[in-house]
Amino acid sequence: MERGKKHLYIPIELKNRELDSQVLLAAKACSMGFRVYIGSHAAIYRALRSRKNCTGIYLDKGTQIAPLTKWIKAKCQYLFILDQELNPSVQLADYHHDKNLVSTRFYPGTKEMVDGFFCVGPVIYDQADSYFKSKKLIHDSGWPRIDLQKRYATSMYSDQIKNLKNQHGDFLLFVSDFGLLTPLSDIKSPSRRHNLLSSDSEEFWDESYQNFVTTVEVLREWDKNPDVPQIIIRPHIMDDLRVWKRVLRGTKKTKIIHKGDITPWVGASMGVIHRGSTVSIQAKLMNKKVFYLEEASTSHNRQIVKKISDCIVSIKQAPALSFSELNSEEDVNRVLNEVIFLHNEDASTRIMNVLEDLEVFKENPIPRLRFFLGYLNPKSIKRFAGLIRDEVIYLVKADSPAPQSKNIPFGLRKSDFRAGLSVDNAGSTIKTRIIGLNLWELDKRNH
Repeated sequence: MERGKKHLYIPIELKNRELDSQVLLAAKACSMGFRVYIGSHAAIYRALRSRKNCTGIYLDKGTQIAPLTKWIKAKCQYLFILDQELNPSVQLADYHHDKNLVSTRFYPGTKEMVDGFFCVGPVIYDQADSYFKSKKLIHDSGWPRIDLQKRYATSMYSDQIKNLKNQHGDFLLFVSDFGLLTPLSDIKSPSRRHNLLSSDSEEFWDESYQNFVTTVEVLREWDKNPDVPQIIIRPHIMDDLRVWKRVLRGTKKTKIIHKGDITPWVGASMGVIHRGSTVSIQAKLMNKKVFYLEEASTSHNRQIVKKISDCIVSIKQAPALSFSELNSEEDVNRVLNEVIFLHNEDASTRIMNVLEDLEVFKENPIPRLRFFLGYLNPKSIKRFAGLIRDEVIYLVKADSPAPQSKNIPFGLRKSDFRAGLSVDNAGSTIKTRIIGLNLWELDKRNH
């Protein structure tokens, strides 16, 4: 194995949503001569601390607070952003009208430290152009996750899709986008709810809470309807499953499940029900029927997702497999092309073409021993104790927020890389090596 290579560091915040598409990107990077490190933010930071020189490229979904971003720049030659929160459904109405969409994703004082910004589609590209005022910094790359959904999902997840169908039979998938709405011990308590948000968010919070109540009423009514298929609820990654299970206790054919990446669940379903989720776009890319629960949507709902939906459903109009289509296929395709870059070349290739042109110093692999020794300091021990404390509190206290382990359930394991490395049989040419807790090295094999 060649020792000196360009390093690419890719932190993962939410494993079930981000990992597979980032492994697609990492595989392309390895094929172009890079050595890639994928891990939790804490693990990536520890890896950077083990480096003596300023080398490599750091690719994250956004910036951190200014002092931390400055430290990252002192450790890495380049900082690039591939923001998975500025998704295809984002419209200006989702934010304060006096703010640029891209500006809402950067901490104060960090804009000047960014060396490049990859965009999912034309809307975000125009906003990035206005924010950075430099076309050299913005790239119309598209997203690896879009490639995953449109090009690779069927082959990547064929076994998982088959297993889900065998296990659950026919089902519709309801995708929650409530996010931080539900980690409450008493969802009827305004005082509890308002303590979680600043006062200027209370109006939105109250509307979201009422939409949550409406959603539960609708799901309970559908559960009693013999004409409605089984519904599996996919909670948002930041939802508290304990709340969903409590409010839907007693239902007969409604399940609450959050396991793995959502893509195979979409593939195994008969269709997707949403109230504004970006998963509706994913479902259309995978040729699934999309049902829009409009009565439980927020007043500033993302209009893009309504325009690509097949049918509006409600407590009185239950989802059915035969319906009058809300939007024509031509209209749907037009809308998708307005918000997504669908190049002939995949996004991973376009991103890596940009990064390959950079002058990056080559480095040797990160030694495992040096990485491990980084744990042996009071700060790391204190942090580890804090993580254990959070886990215990979550188990015994009903209104506690989810611990960090929920972001990367069961940690990062070798098996987690299998799906992403299955495309083009990349697993046969790329070696995965664990460096430490939640940190993996991907490198091209020498044959």
